[in-house]
Amino acid sequence: LTTFTLTTATKLKLLNLATTTARLPEVRAHSRGSQSNIDGATADKCTDGGDDSTNGLKLILGTAPTEEALTAVSVDMYTSGQTTNECKPLDDEATKGPSSNEKTAFLICKWLKAPRAQPQNMKEIDPATLKESDNLVKLYTAYLTGSGRYTAATAKSKKTEIKDALKSLLGGNKSSFKNKYISPLKEKNFKYADAAAETATSLFDVGKQDEVAQALIYVEGEEAAEQDKKVASSTSCPSNTESSKKRPSKEDCKEHKEQGPCEKAGCKFDDSKTPRCFPDHETKEEANKEIGGKDEENYFYLRR
Repeated sequence: LTTFTLTTATKLKLLNLATTTARLPEVRAHSRGSQSNIDGATADKCTDGGDDSTNGLKLILGTAPTEEALTAVSVDMYTSGQTTNECKPLDDEATKGPSSNEKTAFLICKWLKAPRAQPQNMKEIDPATLKESDNLVKLYTAYLTGSGRYTAATAKSKKTEIKDALKSLLGGNKSSFKNKYISPLKEKNFKYADAAAETATSLFDVGKQDEVAQALIYVEGEEAAEQDKKVASSTSCPSNTESSKKRPSKEDCKEHKEQGPCEKAGCKFDDSKTPRCFPDHETKEEANKEIGGKDEENYFYLRR
């Protein structure tokens, strides 16, 4: 097999397995007996002879037909030998067999030029459809059994429950899936160094490129850091002053355009207002004014 690359592939030498018979010996054996018995069992073709005290053995090596493989003649796959050009036309395609260098080159070129399936538009992903994916269901079932939620036997009888749980995990519907998984990736920017220079871009855009692994590592690392913060903060009770300092400002909130990232940042989201994302304590202050300007700490407020 001649070594070739996708950018310079013009010469091929292949073995045609369809017309190459395996060279396996054909063996027939007969137990000890008279010469006439041995000859009768081997159609009078016993090559070693035999008598009452010997074994007769017939051994015929299988023969192979003449190979009809590709030749060493080089052919061009492209019209001008360049991968950017179209495949070189094939004359009499129907009459050319598997041993034709030209036909083999033409078929390989057509395969290389064939359009590849495009990735699905993430905005159109529907959890109701994903929950019916055999691969996803198998993976999620393996997770549930591995984590001790179900035994392998119980999981077999819980297929409907597992699918519904998977759908819920993915957000339940298109809108929630977008808020939960896509919007955070679009709004989170990070810097990474490519071949040219340091670049700042969103995780969503990075995920479309070859750096998808780096994007996933970034997300995992950020989630781990958030968990560490929660554990550290849960060991102490902050004062009112400290709590007020941590409240997001108007500037912090209005940067968020989607409900998921907005609420995760501690802000309030209302699609009917401008900006749609604003500090949660503003809502409380407005309610406080409506009831006479009383101290908001003395009242309870109903949230939508």
